[in-house]
Amino acid sequence: MEEIKGMLQVIITKIDGVEKRLERVEQRLDNVEKRLDMVEQRLDNLEQDVAILKDRVDKLEDSVNKNAILLEDTKRKVELMAEIQQSYIDQNQREHEQLKVLFNDKIEVVETAVKSLAKDVKEIHSGIDTLAEISGKHEFEISRIRKLLV
Repeated sequence: MEEIKGMLQVIITKIDGVEKRLERVEQRLDNVEKRLDMVEQRLDNLEQDVAILKDRVDKLEDSVNKNAILLEDTKRKVELMAEIQQSYIDQNQREHEQLKVLFNDKIEVVETAVKSLAKDVKEIHSGIDTLAEISGKHEFEISRIRKLLV
């Protein structure tokens, strides 16, 4: 019996050792569970952050799409304005050339008229000089005749 008692004592000692090791394992499992809970909490936080970021990215994509549409519309309008401006420039140049031709033609007519008028004025001036000379002679003769009559 002593032997059985000794064996039981050894078994009890071994069981106590197993129980202590089980307690340490349980404690370690509790620590692992706590750490796992912390990891889960962090994962939940990350999922929330990702959801927030996804929402922000969606809003940014919408904004970028709107800006792209506005930019394309603005580009189209600028191109249209450039075409209109070029059309005005071309039309202005054509009209400018037409006006130059018209003015040159009118200037030639005016030059011809001025030359003709200058010639006529010279002739008239020459005629006036001749008339003044003739008038002077006539005046002199009238004076002489008056003197003779008196």
